[in-house]
Amino acid sequence: LMIPEEIFIGMALADLLGMGPIDTLLKDESIEDIAINGPSEVMVYRDGHWDLENVAFPSSDRLLEILNRGLAHSNRKANMVTPIADAVLKTKERISVVTYPVATPFPTSVIRIPRAKRISLEDMTRPSEMGGPRGAPEGADGEGASVELKTGGEELAEDSASMLSRDAAAYLYGAVLAGLNIVAVGPTGSGKTTLLMALGRK
Repeated sequence: LMIPEEIFIGMALADLLGMGPIDTLLKDESIEDIAINGPSEVMVYRDGHWDLENVAFPSSDRLLEILNRGLAHSNRKANMVTPIADAVLKTKERISVVTYPVATPFPTSVIRIPRAKRISLEDMTRPSEMGGPRGAPEGADGEGASVELKTGGEELAEDSASMLSRDAAAYLYGAVLAGLNIVAVGPTGSGKTTLLMALGRK
C-alpha cells in the first residue's frame, strides 16, 4: 500500500514531535471526545455514540510519552509520582491523563474537543438535530433527556428538543448584563462548556 508523500511526512512528524495518531483524531471534525484505555483501546464519540477506532500504540510507556507531549505545553506531566494530570492542549482541547499506579490498564486519557465554538444563546433555543445533548440519558420515550437549567426552582429547558427555552436565554442574558454569578452544573457532555461559551460572547 503506497502512502502519498505528504501524508507520510505528516504521520512521521506527528509520531516524532506530536501526539501520533491522536493528532489525526483531533483534526476529525466529526469527533467530539476521545477516550484512551491503555495502548490497545481508543474510542471516539461521534454522531451520538462511541466507536472503537483502529488505533493502537506499541506499549503503555510509548503511549504515556505521547500523552505527556500534549501536557508539556501546560508544564505538567503524568508519572508514578503525579499519576493524574489535567491540562489544555495547544489547540484548546481539554485533556485528562491517569497513569500507573492509579489506572489499570495504563495510561488512560480523555480528550474533550470543543466543536461548538460558534454556538450562540439563540442557537441553543432551536431544536437539536441530535434530539438532546451529547451523552444524555434516554427518557421513557427513548428520546434524549433535556438539560434542566434551573433558577428559583423552575425548569428553564422548554423541551427535549432544545437546550434552552427563549425565556431561559433571555434570563441568562440579563444575568450576564447585570454581573450576576452563574453556576453551570451537570454531567459530562450535558453542555456546560457550550453554554458558558455562548454566555461569554454576550
